[in-house]
Amino acid sequence: MTNYVGTGINSPFEIAVGPDNALWFTNANKSIGRITTTGVVAHYSRSDILSTIRVVAGSDGAMWFTCNCYNGQLGRITTFVTPTITHITPPSGEVGTQVTITGQNLPGASKVAFNGTVATVVSDTATTIVAIVPAGATTGSISVTTLAGTATSTNIFKVK
Repeated sequence: MTNYVGTGINSPFEIAVGPDNALWFTNANKSIGRITTTGVVAHYSRSDILSTIRVVAGSDGAMWFTCNCYNGQLGRITTFVTPTITHITPPSGEVGTQVTITGQNLPGASKVAFNGTVATVVSDTATTIVAIVPAGATTGSISVTTLAGTATSTNIFKVK
């Protein structure tokens, strides 16, 4: 048996396996902790978190936690595998247009959708996906689903 102690571990309450295969846990010191399979510990905190209660892996590839916060909100921590979309080129186009989706942790996309309408993927790397605007697509966000979760663009793609 190995005991882990030190910076980032302070009377942990709840533990959950994250999409990054690390163990995530709530701490008594108003933080969320993370420990890798090799024993590397990190902790995440904010001044507006009074206490953390539960932590779970979300379907978006991030870790979500409940807290007793000043503003009464849920917390979210992205993991190193959480997919993100940072840019869409072009920002508008007709059905059949090739669109380049840039971001992080995008490889192995199982689904790309334009406002919910599934698209054909032309190419897919860790940082870039090229997809074709599908028939039936309407103006809205673009989403990319990978094994680690789903990323949704904050920018709207306009279908002409």
